[in-house]
Amino acid sequence: MKGYVLLRYFFVPIHRAGWIFILLFLSLTTLTIFVWWPLSFPMGVITLWCLYFFRDPHRVISPEPAEIIAPADGIVLGVSNVKFPPNLLDKQPFDECTKISIFMSIFNVHVNRSPASGMVIDIKYHQGRFFNAALDKASQHNERNAIWLRTKNNLDVVFVQIAGLVARRINCDLKVGQSVEKGQKYGIIKFGSRLDIYVPKNLKINILPGQTSIAGETILANIT
Repeated sequence: MKGYVLLRYFFVPIHRAGWIFILLFLSLTTLTIFVWWPLSFPMGVITLWCLYFFRDPHRVISPEPAEIIAPADGIVLGVSNVKFPPNLLDKQPFDECTKISIFMSIFNVHVNRSPASGMVIDIKYHQGRFFNAALDKASQHNERNAIWLRTKNNLDVVFVQIAGLVARRINCDLKVGQSVEKGQKYGIIKFGSRLDIYVPKNLKINILPGQTSIAGETILANIT
């Protein structure tokens, strides 16, 4: 068992979305060895960075149904009570809510996980711009994908994948009507981005701005 844990630590799985980039840069690295070998060093560094960026480490998911967990790794930019953004979804799951924003730098794991168990009520994709994801205006103006989840205890949670300055591709594997489990991997945002989570105001928030979240493990809120 200890040997298995060590293997999981040193040999981290790679998300399937990353293999096309890894194989591309590996091929270019090999090609530059024969064409102009000095270029093979920076190409090799890029290949290694792709391996690092698309890592998909194992996470231990709490089975407690009353917990809302982080859907992304990163720094918590803010926790605030807000009006739910108009037009983010076709219908409003709530009026006033608590918004938690998580910024993912290019060094964070970018695999996204469901913050709770439940059913997908709605998904809405918005085309947009590519401001720095650390800025508040990114929530309104950047390319984004909003997912509305209704939990098994009838709680509405909305989580939004937001592209950033470098990110240019949002992947989401979920479909409307699909059932998901807490901590289930559902997508990835490529190369630096942000996630916003909207929950009802009456939840107990367990995280503060400036703290680091770990997808699937950090408890953002508790159902009171």
